[in-house]
Amino acid sequence: METPQKFHTNVISPVVMLLYVVYVLISLDDNPFSVDHLVSLDYSHYAIILCLAILVHPLEHIIKGGIKQTLRADVLLTTSFIYWTLLDVVQSRYPLIDVSIAGVKYTFIYIALFVFFIQIFSNYRLALPKLIKDASKVQLSTKTLMIIVVVCFLIGMFPFYRGSYYDFSYMMEALTRPRFAAPWLRGGSLGGFSAIFEHMKYFGYLLPALAAILYVKEGRLNPKVILALFLAVFFSAFEFQGGGRRLTGFLAGVGMVTFLVAKRDQLKVKHFAFMGVAAVALLILMDMQLTFRNMGYAGMFQKYDYESFTEIKVDDNFLRIAQVLDNVPEVHPYSGTQYLFWAFARPVPRVFWPGKPVSPGFNVAAMVGERGVTLTTTVVGEAYASFGIIMIIFIAFLYGILAGTLTRMLNQNLGIVGIALYSLGTLALVGGVRSLVDLIIYSYAFLGLLVIYYYVIRGKEEKFA
Repeated sequence: METPQKFHTNVISPVVMLLYVVYVLISLDDNPFSVDHLVSLDYSHYAIILCLAILVHPLEHIIKGGIKQTLRADVLLTTSFIYWTLLDVVQSRYPLIDVSIAGVKYTFIYIALFVFFIQIFSNYRLALPKLIKDASKVQLSTKTLMIIVVVCFLIGMFPFYRGSYYDFSYMMEALTRPRFAAPWLRGGSLGGFSAIFEHMKYFGYLLPALAAILYVKEGRLNPKVILALFLAVFFSAFEFQGGGRRLTGFLAGVGMVTFLVAKRDQLKVKHFAFMGVAAVALLILMDMQLTFRNMGYAGMFQKYDYESFTEIKVDDNFLRIAQVLDNVPEVHPYSGTQYLFWAFARPVPRVFWPGKPVSPGFNVAAMVGERGVTLTTTVVGEAYASFGIIMIIFIAFLYGILAGTLTRMLNQNLGIVGIALYSLGTLALVGGVRSLVDLIIYSYAFLGLLVIYYYVIRGKEEKFA
């Protein structure tokens, strides 16, 4: 039985984030007539310094508690801001010339403050409901685990099968089509009663976690493990076809984090080396997805130019945050609480709530005069467009306290269900950096596992004392 680990609080990293804010305020001149900034608009060094400041957080915890502290929910959450908001700027992938210097300056500051408040609030936690506490202690037999894998696969695949008119060969052929040409795509953005079937696919999001746990439990690649891995990859291929790289990253990330959490007391350098290789492979796969999603995936692996993978493409999130700061509230007013209603109303089918919000109350593409595209600003830009620094603090509080709650869950005795719940919850937070509504969507898998526990597992499997 594992020994519960002491929960370490962070002290140095929040101070470093505040020092960074002061550094940007003093050093980055937002005077539009400044000669230095008219000549040079390269802000990559500010992004690099912020990345290093963010990395103080995991380093602080590693020094206190060892390498497995990298699996903390708050550590994975805060470091994910490097990917979502800073990596494009570090690589100088696009010039920041369509925004004011003040917009760029305060984008750096608000990202740093968002991370700062997450670090502060992650030192606190919510009291876990009894259902989650009980589920987290459950240890499953291999037989039960395999049954759950198969059931989740069948439920998760049903929306794709139904959308393909119950024709398996047609469904498989549609995998090679461009992202918007699949037959299972919902017609229209608002949906009707049939949209309820779409929610069934979220049971498939459990498959990577369950397959990873089965592999750790069995300790080798046997027919059961191979079947579980195959079903996880098979399901993931249909989400891959949709072109959303964040879903590909979420599904693969859940599997990798679950494996590491299950092995957290036996982690060695080889485990992190393997995960490093897997992460590079995932980035290449996501680059393939970006390359082929609008033309179809037929022959993708043969057509892809591997030598062209010279940079990591994310999104122009930093640029879009800066543009929001330039436009809100001077040109476009704050959207207020509509943003929260839009996000948290997501799980309610529109057939039961016809008047629920259809947007967060702001449209970044319209702000910047672009049409026919959807632009993302990450949760930082969303929060600011909603109600400025006040909403940034509130959303950071929400993310921070959820991360703190999950981290304390990590440091308890966890059964199989608990490991899966932790990994799903943590990756939901990491994916939720892109958008608050993404946090809600990814949380469906977490809730789905609780449903399975309550109606299928509860009272039938051994629990840790």
